[in-house]
Amino acid sequence: TIAAAAKTAGVPPSILEQAAAVPYQSGKLLSSARRGDFISFAYETRSLHGHESGQGKLLAISVRKGSRDTSLFWLEDGSPSGGFYSAEGGASQQSFRRYPLDSFRLTSSFSSGRRHPVTGRVRAHKGVDLAAPRGAPVYAAASGIVQAADRRLRGYGNRVDIRHGGGIITRYAHLAGYARSIRPGAKITKGQLIGYCGSSGLSTGSHVHYEFIRNGVALDPVHVALPEGPHVSRKHLAAAQPRVRAISSEFRRMAAEADSAKTSVVAAAEFRSGQALADASRPRTAGS
Repeated sequence: TIAAAAKTAGVPPSILEQAAAVPYQSGKLLSSARRGDFISFAYETRSLHGHESGQGKLLAISVRKGSRDTSLFWLEDGSPSGGFYSAEGGASQQSFRRYPLDSFRLTSSFSSGRRHPVTGRVRAHKGVDLAAPRGAPVYAAASGIVQAADRRLRGYGNRVDIRHGGGIITRYAHLAGYARSIRPGAKITKGQLIGYCGSSGLSTGSHVHYEFIRNGVALDPVHVALPEGPHVSRKHLAAAQPRVRAISSEFRRMAAEADSAKTSVVAAAEFRSGQALADASRPRTAGS
């Protein structure tokens, strides 16, 4: 396992815990790692009177799959805790979830002409139907402001419309009910609970009808290009470049050593806060 390999390589548990929470695309970066991948960590070490006194924060993580390398770096971004970005300052995660449920079965696709299972009429299906058990949590696809939370759209039952930036609105229909905080004008964050899967309105079973609307035009939620997350500012990126370059260089060195030794390893580079690269552990053979 990754945990066992990290322990063998000398990666502290606190650093591995931080690494497990690093977001990437729609999930976590470490969740994408498989046996045989090369994983590198860079983190701060703290010292008191010349003696190591513990670890600080995770500074970077890299997952290398063959010749493909995904590296994310902790950067100050103006927020209290900073965040993880690419070497160029790009967000590690998209600003939208692809779907508003964690587990579901797609039962009806986006279509210009579909026979409605209740009315029997052929009409455009401007979203997708995601079947899940009644009461399953439904989450906001992205941060925004609740535009509507009512039953005023015929056939949609309990629905929520959330207005996001860039002219985008997401719609969630046939809900069994709403989360307590959901009301028009409420500010919503990505992944926040907004309601529960149900079968209100014209529906034959428990599901969520989900729509993605940009500038008034409904788009297929399955295939629409999701907006990227925010980039770190030029000011913060420029300040971090010396550290990013040093870590990137060390990651490349460790990966090259692993390739030469033909080992599957987890390696770690240690940095002292406010100083240049202080020490880098040699790659140690470990299952990963």
